[in-house]
Amino acid sequence: MRIEQALYGEVKGRGHGLKGSSTDSSVAESVATWLDLPDGVPPDVLAWSPFVRGFPFEGHYVLARTFFDSGSSRGGMVLTHALIVSLDDICQTDDLAVFFERLAKAPDAFPRTHRPKHCGRRRGSQHPNGPSRCRQCLG
Repeated sequence: MRIEQALYGEVKGRGHGLKGSSTDSSVAESVATWLDLPDGVPPDVLAWSPFVRGFPFEGHYVLARTFFDSGSSRGGMVLTHALIVSLDDICQTDDLAVFFERLAKAPDAFPRTHRPKHCGRRRGSQHPNGPSRCRQCLG
């Protein structure tokens, strides 16, 4: 299973956008607007940072953790670490905790590189060493 990573946040001259990705796929770029703050943010929004969301998008599943960006040039900006997996692959996953464990835990814990994570399992096949092996491959 191939798990792509992408980082989103303030991009000079453009506002919120893709800062880096492990893929050249258009999905990482296209999903950027979905990973900004929602339009109707409650006044006490700081109480729910960070937050996690997941949704299907163009044949993939996106799981993302979003944080407020206290270092941005203006208020209301966010940083987001997203994992992008084929919808077929994530539907065959027995334990979604594997993905949650891979998301950045804090804004200063974002991956330094945007390399994809890969366990080598072919789509539709069982991992030869069971689900726990996939957890090791993701690390």
